[in-house]
Amino acid sequence: MDSIISTFHIDWKIIIAQAINFGVVFVVLYLFALKPLSKLMSERADKIAKGVDDAKSNASMLEKTRAEYGEVLLKARVEANKIFQDGKKEAEDKKTLMLENAKKEVAKVIENGKKILEAEKTKIVEEAKKEIVSAIAYIEKNIEITGLTGYIYFSSWRLAKPRHAPYALYPKLIYLVRCYRKDGFYHLGAGQNPWKRKENHINIGALIKKYGGGGHFGVGATEIKTKQAAERAAKEIVEYLNSH
Repeated sequence: MDSIISTFHIDWKIIIAQAINFGVVFVVLYLFALKPLSKLMSERADKIAKGVDDAKSNASMLEKTRAEYGEVLLKARVEANKIFQDGKKEAEDKKTLMLENAKKEVAKVIENGKKILEAEKTKIVEEAKKEIVSAIAYIEKNIEITGLTGYIYFSSWRLAKPRHAPYALYPKLIYLVRCYRKDGFYHLGAGQNPWKRKENHINIGALIKKYGGGGHFGVGATEIKTKQAAERAAKEIVEYLNSH
């Protein structure tokens, strides 16, 4: 043993000191490096495990959320389609109701229009009857007949509106000379019996042209400023028609 120690120059003091140093270093490393590192590794492993668990939990939650989202979406689509169909039906019902109301309103307007037109028609006919009756009464009272020609002075131009009334009252007349005042002038006109045109051989328009007017073969008219001049012209026209 001594020979071995002597051969390898072993110094127990140094060995013991190195052992002590190694122990001190080991203790220091364990306390300040290995133990904290082991703790850190343990904590890191716990975090990783927790992260894995959280990921699994999140994945499960995500899958559940997707399923719930799909159900909600499907329900929303069904509800939306129901609302759309209900709204469509309601719109169709409103459209039908509006059309029916519009038809009723149009029919009502037409009916009211017919009533108004009928009332206006009745009014016009009644007024026309009154005018004709008044005109006939006036004609019978005031007409002057010379030969086959009649002359009448109308106190109102409205009384002169039934142009053919004198021929209906006096069918033998071939000519009629009329005079009335309107718009500041005396309107003087002459015409032929529409039912005896073949018996008229005088160009009345050409005759009236001599008094500043005009017309055509069967009728003519002019405007004269004074009543005296109009009556004088009317007398001359009557005489001419009777003599030809």
